[in-house]
Amino acid sequence: MQILVMTQLEAEEGPPPAVPYAHISILGPGWRTALPDVPHRLATLFLEYDDIRDEDAGGTPISEEQAREVVLFVTNLPEAVEVLVCQCRAGCSRSPATAAAVARILGMDEAPFFDNPNYAPNPLV
Repeated sequence: MQILVMTQLEAEEGPPPAVPYAHISILGPGWRTALPDVPHRLATLFLEYDDIRDEDAGGTPISEEQAREVVLFVTNLPEAVEVLVCQCRAGCSRSPATAAAVARILGMDEAPFFDNPNYAPNPLV
């Protein structure tokens, strides 16, 4: 499975993957990504938490329940899924951190999400 990181704008306005895919969308509380309605998106998980790096800074960090949701989502994807999109507002913090966690869950290399200079994975994810 290929794991892609996207911004909200790319997810809403860019072409979706042309193969069967799943999507994890992460935005702050009260926000929702307007994903295109395509038949080859086989599963979607919407999460709402803030991009905060210090739990004492205020805002809503990812919860343990949401982390469990990601694990259940990823481990129960339909076999036909070829691509997993991880998307947040800017595509540089929450989504690469989630992509790295997914890679670890699936036994894949998580280094591309930590070594990419365009990413600053959120350490609370």
